[in-house]
Amino acid sequence: MTEIQRHATAAGFLHALHTSPATFKEWLALKKDDYASIGKLIQKTVGLSETPNTQDIHAMASHIDTDLKSETEAFTKAHPDAPRHVGEIALMQQS
Repeated sequence: MTEIQRHATAAGFLHALHTSPATFKEWLALKKDDYASIGKLIQKTVGLSETPNTQDIHAMASHIDTDLKSETEAFTKAHPDAPRHVGEIALMQQS
């Protein structure tokens, strides 16, 4: 993925987690270090033609932590039960 594709995908997936209870529930059930499953969920959720790889997932998590602070705060406020760790969309390690 290109950098712009990673940024757009990260923003879209974070939005989906925030607004779709079904997506949030599915994401919550996944092991947060299972990059293959996380990538498949991202692919399905935002309609990608390919599954994001581990490098893509790390870059998306970094973008969320760095550039999407207001969206992350809204997500955290709406989902206080969400796991907290690097990459608010839990694309990195599990606590």
